[in-house]
Amino acid sequence: MTNIGTWAVLGALTLTLGTAAAPEPHPAAHPDDLYIIDTRVVQVDAPAPGETRHWSVTVASAEDDVHDIYVRMSAAEGPLFAGEHPAEIAVSELGGEPVLQGPGREVVSDSHIKFASITHGSPIEIAGHLTLPRAAGNEYQGASGTLTLELAATRGDHDEGTDTGIAATGARSWWLLGTGAAAAIVAGLALAVRRTQTRRTEDIP
Repeated sequence: MTNIGTWAVLGALTLTLGTAAAPEPHPAAHPDDLYIIDTRVVQVDAPAPGETRHWSVTVASAEDDVHDIYVRMSAAEGPLFAGEHPAEIAVSELGGEPVLQGPGREVVSDSHIKFASITHGSPIEIAGHLTLPRAAGNEYQGASGTLTLELAATRGDHDEGTDTGIAATGARSWWLLGTGAAAAIVAGLALAVRRTQTRRTEDIP
């Protein structure tokens, strides 16, 4: 991973019901203009038809310089994203319009989409939403899938390859469970349980 500035990336999970709005066009960036901040993997069991599961990533900077944050959905794998009524995903700033939206495999791209600008003292929260269409049938019962979200930032005044102390905290891999488990995670009660039950969460350096 190439580093820029001093950043902190935190993961959190919530589970609610709802739908996402239509996205507005957002500019893409050439990979040579960006540093990769981190990659987040979201593994999810199928919700009930018509229900939505939410996850989020908070990105913060310790620098005074303004940097643009970009996102890319690099993978959507598993039976949850296949078939006649695959799960749909949306990625947006918390409370804002989606920058990525559609059936999981349709939002996978080689391009990074501009998300927001960030500077010291003004963290941003990237909110992800996964919805199983109401028309989905029993073939999705027990299905699962994996989403991979790549986060990047503009270089600013830093040269390529400059190690300026990027820091990432929070789980690198998340497992979105059923209503009871997710509620416990939100309440801050199930971190140890989640680690022992799934063993899918990577240790933080």
